[in-house]
Amino acid sequence: MIMKKVLIILAAIVLLYLLFCLFIYLFQQRFVFVPQKGAQPPPDDLNIHEEWITTNDGQKLHAWWMPVDTNAYTVLFFHGNAGNISRGEKRMRLFREMGFNALAIDYRGFGISTGSIKKENDIYEDARASYEFLLKNHSISEDKVIIWGWSMGGAVAVNLAQHKKCHALVMESTFYCLEAVANKTFWFIPNHLLLKYQFLSYEKLSNIEVPVLFVHSKTDETVPYENGIKLYEKFGGKKKFIETSGDHNHGIFDLQEKFIPEALPFLISNSDKK
Repeated sequence: MIMKKVLIILAAIVLLYLLFCLFIYLFQQRFVFVPQKGAQPPPDDLNIHEEWITTNDGQKLHAWWMPVDTNAYTVLFFHGNAGNISRGEKRMRLFREMGFNALAIDYRGFGISTGSIKKENDIYEDARASYEFLLKNHSISEDKVIIWGWSMGGAVAVNLAQHKKCHALVMESTFYCLEAVANKTFWFIPNHLLLKYQFLSYEKLSNIEVPVLFVHSKTDETVPYENGIKLYEKFGGKKKFIETSGDHNHGIFDLQEKFIPEALPFLISNSDKK
């Protein structure tokens, strides 16, 4: 009798486990992408223009374009898996202080952009469309573009930068692959079998032909620091690693006075490109 109860309890636990795995598989889009709807107008003092980018599959992406006087280089910025560009004022101020034009986009389904991300290639199409828009609509030379991604945006950035002749790539507080982050939270399930989205950034580094700046905080609570180190070690081209402090959202800003003098000489250098 006791053995039967034990078997029933074990069977119930296994069933609950399998149901949880099925739930994660079916609804993982809601865990991976957490868009914030709506938009706030950009700050008046940053001279930001709101623009719209059309993708090949007909989605309309909301973007902030910030030109500056010293416009030698232009950042194409991709944010993380949550929020929207309305939360990016500090980021745009950082780019302005560095002397860079900047184009920041909201992926489909984020902010007031249309559609939603259903498959991994959707977000890559958003990145491709924004890159083409920047080159054509703002007459930016490809070799003057710095592709910059933060958090999940780092995976978007490295995918876009493959085989490109842009000026540089920045991978800030990003992951080695999505499974590396999933394993941190859902360590008890087979993520390698369940993930529909892979974001295999480490595989794509071999296709990068430009200098790469890696930035990561040692106390990042969302994307563990070793992700940044592993990416840095994986890349064989011209590279630099800048260690910041603070949490995932504010690491680069907590030591901004240290970051800019370290990052600028590397980013504006044209020498020793691979």
